[in-house]
Amino acid sequence: MYLATTLVALALNSPASPEAEKLLGDLAVELAAARASESIALVKCPASIDPLVGLTEDAVHSRLGAPDLDQPGTGFDGEDVKVRQYLFAPPHAGWIGMAVSAGGYTAVAPFGEPFTVLRLYYDLSGKMLAARCYDRPN
Repeated sequence: MYLATTLVALALNSPASPEAEKLLGDLAVELAAARASESIALVKCPASIDPLVGLTEDAVHSRLGAPDLDQPGTGFDGEDVKVRQYLFAPPHAGWIGMAVSAGGYTAVAPFGEPFTVLRLYYDLSGKMLAARCYDRPN
């Protein structure tokens, strides 16, 4: 019974594809570097973050850690969702809002220096519904 429970837990917490696994690994490295930096470095969003959709919140949390912002929201078709945001910036950068950037929105740090944001939408059971990334302009 223990082996079956362990296998089910591993299956639920494992990314669905090698692409998702690689993407989570790359994001984890970039996020750790950004958080350890003294300044806000240019971090570009991946070309596609679609492989993350369908992953469990636990699988993402185990690779990226706790999100910087955690809030309830309303999904694209009106359902309740959990919105988790990861800020690619040092902890002291702070969060003061969103500003228009080329192709979308970007988080804004004090003094107007933008940084990259990974925004993940989960249903209430913890399954990812959508992923968006907004990177700072050059």
